[in-house]
Amino acid sequence: MSEDNSQEVVREPRVLRWISTVEHSLGAILITVIALLVFIQAIQRYLPVSGWVWSGELARYCMVAVTFIMCGYLLGQGQHITIEVIDRYLSGRAQRWVKRFASAVVLLICLAFVREGWALVAETTGQVSAALQMPMTYLYIFPLVGFVLAALRAVWALFAPIMTGSTPEGELA
Repeated sequence: MSEDNSQEVVREPRVLRWISTVEHSLGAILITVIALLVFIQAIQRYLPVSGWVWSGELARYCMVAVTFIMCGYLLGQGQHITIEVIDRYLSGRAQRWVKRFASAVVLLICLAFVREGWALVAETTGQVSAALQMPMTYLYIFPLVGFVLAALRAVWALFAPIMTGSTPEGELA
């Protein structure tokens, strides 16, 4: 694989680094909550008391939340799903164009999901979850926020090379 090391890597703006820290922290908290709730459920099976039926539901909702909150973080760190077969056969310049094209596609998809996520959040159906009695609108906020954050990262990956002549941090040159 040929690499063009002549380009310097530019760091993300401070705002995106701060967002990364928040995303990473929220992800760690949510994973901890999931582990705790599943552990509590396992223990409840062996106790002679009635269990908390809401714990399983909350663990599932935390899993949904961590999935969407972390998608922007993973995109920003260059840890999202990629197909590297094309990269093996392209030169540095062609590789950068493929990455820009991929960033544009990701941005368009994220914007489409943001539009649909907003429609879900804005529509109040009165539907609530079974055990927690939580309005489902609260759950629909997570995909909306996650795809907004992913769209921000896609914008940065798309326009940083154009504005600075460098490759965004987390992406290969």
